Amino acid sequence: MTLSPASSAARPRWETSSPNGKPPARRSWPAKTPTRAATANGPSRASNFSSPAPTEIFRPHHSTPKTHTMKPSNCQLWLSLAFAAFTLTASAASVTLTDSIVSLATNGTKYYTFVDPVSGHFVQVALTMSVHSSDPVDVFTSLDGDTRLGIGNPSIGGDGNHIDTSEGVNFAASVVTVSSGVAANSIGFRIVSLGLRDTGGGNPYWFSYASNSNSLPLSGEAVYSLDSASAGLFGASYLGYLRGVPGSGTYQITDVASGGQGLTLNLTFTATANSDPRTNSWLTTYTSRYARIYTNDAAKTAGNAVTTWNNGTQNQASPAYAGVQAVYSSSSWVYLQTSGLGQHTMGPWLNGSFPNLPKNQNVLYRIPRTPTVHTATNLTGLGAIGYFVDGVAMFDSRDAFYWNGTTEVTGTGSWNREAYVNEGATFDPGYAHQENTGTHHYHA
Repeated sequence: MTLSPASSAARPRWETSSPNGKPPARRSWPAKTPTRAATANGPSRASNFSSPAPTEIFRPHHSTPKTHTMKPSNCQLWLSLAFAAFTLTASAASVTLTDSIVSLATNGTKYYTFVDPVSGHFVQVALTMSVHSSDPVDVFTSLDGDTRLGIGNPSIGGDGNHIDTSEGVNFAASVVTVSSGVAANSIGFRIVSLGLRDTGGGNPYWFSYASNSNSLPLSGEAVYSLDSASAGLFGASYLGYLRGVPGSGTYQITDVASGGQGLTLNLTFTATANSDPRTNSWLTTYTSRYARIYTNDAAKTAGNAVTTWNNGTQNQASPAYAGVQAVYSSSSWVYLQTSGLGQHTMGPWLNGSFPNLPKNQNVLYRIPRTPTVHTATNLTGLGAIGYFVDGVAMFDSRDAFYWNGTTEVTGTGSWNREAYVNEGATFDPGYAHQENTGTHHYHA
């Protein structure tokens, strides 16, 4: 016997009052429980769509929200629509980052992660900045409170105040890692701009794998454009360098002209857009098939499944399509329409002696796009507390029997029986069965 929280909710009493799983004789059952009111905190059965009307994400070609009908001849068209609805789309991403050029020079190498805000995919690039000089001991010198850069020999006073024509800067970039949705051969990188300051007739030029030689006559302190196009990083590295025009003067590299961000980088790539798991996780592969059951063990052994059935209580007189039949989405809710019938062949249950059979429930169920956390403990109700991705109802662990201190009775109390332990004998090979209204469901 398993302890579960008590609940005042009611549901149709299900199939057996015997702990050994054997069914009682057929009898009349209570009427189906009215649906609970929907809340913004959790999923609930919905009588209709909320306003404004949601967007249709998926629905067979000839189905409507009230009826699930589709001519077999339209299966091919429906499957095409389903495939189109759930195919991931590719999008072009262009991501720009800025950084302190003094910070990059100080670190030597930094790692930049370019994240596409639409798809969530990313590319990480390692960018290295190094000194070019005829003097092998020259280094970057940080000037004016770490806001500007020069190049020079640290043992020669004043040599590092500028960058002269014999000195320059090298840049090298390569891909470190990419997310799985990025097309590797689509990655393009460029250094968009760099902060430069004229300190005495400076006239450097820029060359990279993305740009031809680009002369940069300097005037004052400003941000200067470098690459106008991108260079591919697929199986290759990016190289760029800044050099002085022979006979020209001196300059500095600076963060001052751009508010501390003297370096601008850009990366482009093609990414497979992440689709919303709240709408695309539903199993729709087999929803054009009629639901089927095996009525007994002999039928299962022979492979004789039926699409209609009647036991006097549950009457599925016409074939019904299996599982998810429509998915809709609004700004606040995701709506699921389902027959509640398994997409696999259901049954048998106790070799045909189980009193309940599954029945098309034609349920419209809604799930909040952004659930909120309850401030107090909330009890699950008896009946469907959710739906699995195949459109079959999820019940909690109880079986609608509890111990009242003297005996087991139907209803809800403090000590509730666990369905899997007490009713497992009534589950079909898919670990599911149905209560008296024919709601096919899983407890485990």
